[in-house]
Amino acid sequence: MMKKFVMLVMLMLALSGVAGAAASDKGTVAVIPYFNSTEETKSYIGETVDEGYTNYFVKAGFGVVSQGAVKSAMLKAGYDTADQMLPEKEVMAKIAQETGADYVVAMELAGLQSTRHEAYFSTKVTTRCKLKYHFYNSKENKLIPFQTTATNNNKAVMIGMRSYKSSMIAALREAMDKGQDKIAELL
Repeated sequence: MMKKFVMLVMLMLALSGVAGAAASDKGTVAVIPYFNSTEETKSYIGETVDEGYTNYFVKAGFGVVSQGAVKSAMLKAGYDTADQMLPEKEVMAKIAQETGADYVVAMELAGLQSTRHEAYFSTKVTTRCKLKYHFYNSKENKLIPFQTTATNNNKAVMIGMRSYKSSMIAALREAMDKGQDKIAELL
């Protein structure tokens, strides 16, 4: 009975956005929801980004500010991802101050384009991906903009067609891996 009560209280705090980030030696991160300025809106694109961007910081051992608190801070700072522009330094600083985060990160899926090439004995799908980031370090009051790119070639010889899905996911994951490596360098 007591266990159920504690779980209920924790769930309510998390949903209300009152629960702050868990303590971590690496610091706390406010992860701004990414936006997709491409025409690719398939569900697997969002699932892949959630895995490699939104959930990455938890897996990497950072304290992550609840999405409720981040969205509240974004609202107070006057920032809306619907405008499809990465936030400027002043907005990132306000979000860091409001949430108590050591770092604030924002990402745009800026390009995701696939082409299919067919020849007599082979089929190849090539995907190019471009991600833009804004990374803010609140201790140094510094905004670092950067971008990552990746290309995936998915080729079948003799029999079979290659899907766009696997090529897009592979290119997206590679570009996000590069983004994670860059963020690790900035810490």
